[in-house]
Amino acid sequence: MNRIFLSLFSLVLFVSFAGAQETGKIAVIDLADIIANSSQGKKIQKDLQNDLKKSQIEFDKKKKSFEESVKGYEDKRDSFSEKVKAEKEDELMKKQRELQREAADMQEELNKKRDAALQDIYKKVIAVVEDISKKEGYSVVLDKKQAIYSTDSIDITSSVSKSIK
Repeated sequence: MNRIFLSLFSLVLFVSFAGAQETGKIAVIDLADIIANSSQGKKIQKDLQNDLKKSQIEFDKKKKSFEESVKGYEDKRDSFSEKVKAEKEDELMKKQRELQREAADMQEELNKKRDAALQDIYKKVIAVVEDISKKEGYSVVLDKKQAIYSTDSIDITSSVSKSIK
């Protein structure tokens, strides 16, 4: 989960409840659980897994091709002149860097897709939390993972989850 979002999420919820009753009531939610168990969250997870599989298949093909190039070089290395060895090794190192760059790019792309897909559900969670907080008089709602300690009696995760589904 994106730490920046969690901090912003907590801040937005804290600030947005300034108009709520000044009872000092505090609640917590398990944001990761709400998302993981929502139908939209499950669809996002499934879509991301499919994207990951497709990317992994593509990457594995490129990796196998690179490994075959390395093996081919190693099999013929003794027959190459020093100049050709140096050229082949430079070429292999370049391919290896490209492969590493592609792996990093693939991960970054998947992270961007995940973040974009989660934005809509985050907005829904915030709206539901605001509604519940206004009705129940909560002044502050925090993500459970951000609280050092909380009791189950202030956990409104199930109420939020029911409204999200």
